[in-house]
Amino acid sequence: MAKNHHIQLHLNHLPAAVFRSLAQAGELRAWFCEHAEDAGEQMRFWGRYTPLAPERPEGGRKIHALVPGSRLQFDWEMPGGASQVDIRLKPDEGGTRLSLDHRDIPDEFPFWMEDFWFLSLENLRRHLDHKVVDRFDFSAIRTGPYSHSVEVAAPPDAVWRGLTEPQALERWIASRAEIELKAGGKFSYGWPIPGPVKILDLDPGRRLSTQWASWEHEPASVVAWELEGSGGRTFLTVVHSGFAEDFDSSGTQVGWLNFMNWLRSSVEYGPGWTPPLVRLSEEMQPYYPAAIAESQGELGEY
Repeated sequence: MAKNHHIQLHLNHLPAAVFRSLAQAGELRAWFCEHAEDAGEQMRFWGRYTPLAPERPEGGRKIHALVPGSRLQFDWEMPGGASQVDIRLKPDEGGTRLSLDHRDIPDEFPFWMEDFWFLSLENLRRHLDHKVVDRFDFSAIRTGPYSHSVEVAAPPDAVWRGLTEPQALERWIASRAEIELKAGGKFSYGWPIPGPVKILDLDPGRRLSTQWASWEHEPASVVAWELEGSGGRTFLTVVHSGFAEDFDSSGTQVGWLNFMNWLRSSVEYGPGWTPPLVRLSEEMQPYYPAAIAESQGELGEY
């Protein structure tokens, strides 16, 4: 059975400006893909930031709808079959409500496509607001331990609060955070599976290391956050380690960069920031940030 994703996001820019960032090759290269070309009735984008599309395709992705300021719909050929992306824009409280549907994603395609869109749409918001973006390099996926680093336009104490205060965690990663901020203390995102883990060590404002519980095919491992401040900014690094060099860790690699991007935005934008919205079943709500689960009533029509 094919997979479908529906995501909505409020942007503080009018539809015309948002549409330019979606449809013009030069804009796409700034927040979405490594390479893009304007190609009339086709979308052409590829490179290391595009899942499983490192090389320039012979043909483009056919455009089915292109209504300036309102809609962009195109095919996205994937291993295992064709899918379709449909993006709609509507004026919303002085800005734009963007609705993205990615339909008929083949089962053979990796399950992290939702994380790719979460990361990309947050990058669109940041690009429109002239903030730094970080894209996932799909050419660099490898087995074993890995790390990601981003720069946050805020001092380490603000980032530390985002990492360790339950209410802050529930904006970008946790459904119901419980933290005992001491070595050996409890650290829970509120996810039923895997359950709470233990803080291994911490240096307030500089380092936090926790267990990462075994789940499905994943062995128990370690997630460490490192913060280095300079000039009112923070260089934030996450290191996920503790499993074998040949272990397939690709499933979490896109997800952690997305979470870092959400953490960064939650700190930089302040209380007004909210993550993108997705329709969640009651069963899935505990696995998403509380900010998403609590805003289900704000989802507009598809």
